[in-house]
Amino acid sequence: MSITIERTPFAELEADPAFPSLVEAYTRECAIPEFTPGQVQVDTYLAMEQVGALHVWAVRAGAELVGFLLILAHTLPHFGARAAIVESIYVDPAHRGAAGVSVIGVAKAFALETGARGLLVSAPRERRLEIMRDPRVGSFAVTGLVLVLLVALAAPASSF
Repeated sequence: MSITIERTPFAELEADPAFPSLVEAYTRECAIPEFTPGQVQVDTYLAMEQVGALHVWAVRAGAELVGFLLILAHTLPHFGARAAIVESIYVDPAHRGAAGVSVIGVAKAFALETGARGLLVSAPRERRLEIMRDPRVGSFAVTGLVLVLLVALAAPASSF
């Protein structure tokens, strides 16, 4: 079954019957001890989406929702620079592998497309090193960097 990753309004994601069980699994797996247990703040997500700060993707295997990606992207007032922050990312374990790597690729592509200077991702302390060592994730960063450098080299110097 093919995996698709598509932009979707938060209300549609939240209304999907599979969403509560995915959020429950995500909360168990990705708990960060420094924060309180996760609880979906629907009104906050909708308000953030309405002002353009929240961007949402649904991960589907056929028609079935099997994951989600929520990114906060906005200009950081202190620095005057745009940043993209992965607020939530989850793919059901039965659909990880290529799908998980593809979701990270979507996040990185979105950060580049929107002019973000960085993509910030939080993870439980014990998994941070494991994620950084994953060569499949790093390949997207290298590809993105090469593309950015090629565009920069191809553009006239006066445009910078």
